[in-house]
Amino acid sequence: TAHIEPPKAIRLHLGQPHWFLRDSNFSPDFEQNVKTAEYFLDKELHLGKFDGSIGITTTAMTYILEAFGDVYVPDFEETINKDNFYLKTQAQTEKDFFPGSKQKKNYLSSIGKMLFLKLEDASPSLLAKNLRRSFDEKHVVMYMKEKAFQEDIEKLHWSGQTIYPQCATDEENCLINHIFPVDANLGVNKANYFVSKFIHLVSRFQRDGSLKNELTITFNNSSAADQFPGGKYTNYFQLYLPNDARIESIDVDGTIAEDYDETQSGFFKIVGMLIEIQPGSSSYVNVAYSLK
Repeated sequence: TAHIEPPKAIRLHLGQPHWFLRDSNFSPDFEQNVKTAEYFLDKELHLGKFDGSIGITTTAMTYILEAFGDVYVPDFEETINKDNFYLKTQAQTEKDFFPGSKQKKNYLSSIGKMLFLKLEDASPSLLAKNLRRSFDEKHVVMYMKEKAFQEDIEKLHWSGQTIYPQCATDEENCLINHIFPVDANLGVNKANYFVSKFIHLVSRFQRDGSLKNELTITFNNSSAADQFPGGKYTNYFQLYLPNDARIESIDVDGTIAEDYDETQSGFFKIVGMLIEIQPGSSSYVNVAYSLK
């Protein structure tokens, strides 16, 4: 019943004048996304008083399924494993989809139920190892309201928070030079499943102590043309750099980019732009920047 202004990229590139829960997972910081989601849940469904949140990616599910092998899901008469889980989930949840559909919830609930029933058949060592891997690789992240619990999660670096880089010593000649690339698929498809990235950074010290950087990120879209869940990868790409970084040039596939956003947020300078990678093709972004 009320207008909530979305992030600029969602409004411009996704063509959404309002912001909803479905698009709220936009920040690279999990705690921020949790607070945004709770706001929408309160406004839309009058749900509140959560103890915390857990974020789980489909990659985490493939790690967990590796400990179970093949799992038969009788409700859907299908056998799933770590190799086919993602595509079968997409096929089941998108088939005859309509707004308000509970297909995804029902399918994932059925899988979860079968994993619980087959827990004794799973490899304990592989399950523990892959759960730990899921947390360490940020495929499972947690945010809890209880302070002591949250402090432990943060010490383990399992909170999914965006951490500001700091110098390891108090030396005056310490120079922070970090990169944090962030992708957001605005193509209303699942093409990012088929996208791989290669990142190459060259940093050269100058005689005056400054640092010149040239960062190249290559995206490869291996999906088939116009075949769901793949297709064109419409990516609002953001790059989090030190806040004193000076952008010298940006080009996409050799063409100078002029239509990009440049903002500041705390310790970060954020450069954002829309890039599109066609099915079966590659594209690269080159960013040159310097630090005093």
